[in-house]
Amino acid sequence: MRIDQVKVCAFDELDPDIQEKILDRHRYWNVECHDWWDYEGYLELTQQEMDEAGITMDEYTNGCLFKWKKIYFDLDRNFHIQFHDLQVTNENILWKFLMVPERLRNFMEFDCYNGDSRWNTPNTKSTIAFVMPSGDRIYEDEAKGTIRKILEQANSLMDMKIYDALKMLRDEYDYLTSDEAVAESLIANEMEFLEDGTVF
Repeated sequence: MRIDQVKVCAFDELDPDIQEKILDRHRYWNVECHDWWDYEGYLELTQQEMDEAGITMDEYTNGCLFKWKKIYFDLDRNFHIQFHDLQVTNENILWKFLMVPERLRNFMEFDCYNGDSRWNTPNTKSTIAFVMPSGDRIYEDEAKGTIRKILEQANSLMDMKIYDALKMLRDEYDYLTSDEAVAESLIANEMEFLEDGTVF
């Protein structure tokens, strides 16, 4: 019988060239082992957005304007995000954020209310719709000009919010697959290796 001794190393004790090979082998470890995308704040308003819309912290108490059951996304060629069963938590805050005047809010519809899944991609132009009551001269007079501008602005603000959420996902993915994040995970999980980089 023969007993061989081997040298076992922590990741940060290995030769840099070996570390690089290990990082490449474990590149997607952080994004495969848990639901890293499970975050409720993707559509949360920033302080700047709140200031521009005149929304106070007292009004915006729940910390998030929307809630959803699941999200589906593609960060590669198709680059899209889907909020499944998207719901608004506070309509007043929504319309303030979208810069819709109070006198028009009862005639605006946000199409997530139907509860259906829909693909939200950058440059979506059908998020908000205006419902004009027949025979109402005020809205008839404004429909061709002012209301169209309000709708365009509201859709643009929502498009940017959706794009920001997608960018947050992409940035988080890029970080989790970076050398720094992968190395931190290997060290935190006390992974051990042989001198050639083989997992012990």
